[in-house]
Amino acid sequence: MGTLRITKHLSALLLFATLLPWAAGAPAEAARPQPVRNNIVLIAADGVGWNDLAEPFWKDTVPTNRLASTPNLQWLAMHGIKFTSAYASTEATPSRLELLTGRNDLSIARSRHTADSPDPGLPDLLAKAGYRIVPCDPDFISPQETIESLDAAIATAQPFFLYFWGHVGGPADIEAIDRKLGPVIAWLNEHRLFSSTTVVFVSASGSAATKDISGDHPQYPLRGGRGTAFEGGIRVPLIVVPPCSDSVLMHPLPRTCGQTVVTIRDLMPTLLAQAGMSRRFNPRKKESHDLTPLFTGGTVRWRSRPLVWHSLALDGEAESYSILRQGDWKLIYYYSSGHTSLFNLGEDLSEIIDHGENPVQAKRREQMARTLTRTIQKARAPIPEGACCPDGSEPKEHR
Repeated sequence: MGTLRITKHLSALLLFATLLPWAAGAPAEAARPQPVRNNIVLIAADGVGWNDLAEPFWKDTVPTNRLASTPNLQWLAMHGIKFTSAYASTEATPSRLELLTGRNDLSIARSRHTADSPDPGLPDLLAKAGYRIVPCDPDFISPQETIESLDAAIATAQPFFLYFWGHVGGPADIEAIDRKLGPVIAWLNEHRLFSSTTVVFVSASGSAATKDISGDHPQYPLRGGRGTAFEGGIRVPLIVVPPCSDSVLMHPLPRTCGQTVVTIRDLMPTLLAQAGMSRRFNPRKKESHDLTPLFTGGTVRWRSRPLVWHSLALDGEAESYSILRQGDWKLIYYYSSGHTSLFNLGEDLSEIIDHGENPVQAKRREQMARTLTRTIQKARAPIPEGACCPDGSEPKEHR
């Protein structure tokens, strides 16, 4: 009987303790866990091709993997995720805008020809959320100054965003970027901050090289280079090291994600999610997606999304074209000639066999051309004056 009475008293006390905050008027949100605010290190470079690093992004090592020594980037690949089906825009400037705004090629092409106001960029959003923006311009700021800024950030318990952009003209520039990354990796290890830091390396365009020792393909097995519509001009290296424990650092398990096609603009919502700011970002009509589920081997609903590139030449020498990738198939439409190329990347990664005039693929070609035309028109993106649309129709007026 005594035991029963004690049990009843304990139950009443527990119930009272549970209800006490509500009786005092405490808000319901007080019990919710605060979002994780990871530190972010973002290294972007213009002109690093898919196989320009010492770390191979194809199944085999190729000659260009031996042209530059990149031990620090290899360290990231060993401890993170290597995305082998990642894409950027055809040139660095639109790629940078995609990276920092999450907008796609069509939106950027339209805004460059209209008075559209730019969306707030990633650094602005992070700064407003209390992140310390660490300057890391490799041309003007020494590695020591960067480390001092990082020390100041942890001294004030602020999450930090370190971002720098490198320009690459050859292997020496790639090695210079890799050397600048070394002190940052050492500092993160010294302060045991990899458990609360997301590190990203991405290239903003294909290789600047036109030829190498393997012949006409500077990014073998890919065809073409920066500025072209071929894979060598738009497929780029992407490495992500999500927050990881000390045991993972000591016993790394390198991972590769190649089945899901991702883009440089997907990094905008991904990094905001890593900063606990997913609700701050509302991409226009799902122009970009959070890659976080892929960090743990998960799947995403947008895995088979179609991707569109829209490159308008700003001078008379370059070619204007639009690209649609849908599954393994890739269609390229050239505005000046009206020529259409069609490749099956699943069977022909080097884009050697052109199905543009193959009668067997006529239905697929026509369907993809209509899809590309509708997408361009829906975005009200401009096309060259006097040119036809990818499906051969006359362009509608862009209001």
